Amino acid sequence: MEEKKTNLRENKTAKLILRIIGFIFTISGLACMIIAFIDFFSHIGLDSGMPTKFFLFYIGAPLLFIGIVCLGLGFMKAVTGYVAS
Repeated sequence: MEEKKTNLRENKTAKLILRIIGFIFTISGLACMIIAFIDFFSHIGLDSGMPTKFFLFYIGAPLLFIGIVCLGLGFMKAVTGYVAS
């Protein structure tokens, strides 16, 4: 019976790596998107031309998505254990 439960073991290193990667990607994605929004809204109403850093939004959005998915996978057991209790 114990042979069937080998897949249910907790993998602490994978969980730690997912959490670290998740935080790094989420913070960097948010930073890119904030810079892009600030650049975009600072050019509205001014005659200074087009925003120059708006491409960071297209970099930040996938980074933010990957970070949120990694955090969700890294904290899945903690959240489900809380909900189950």
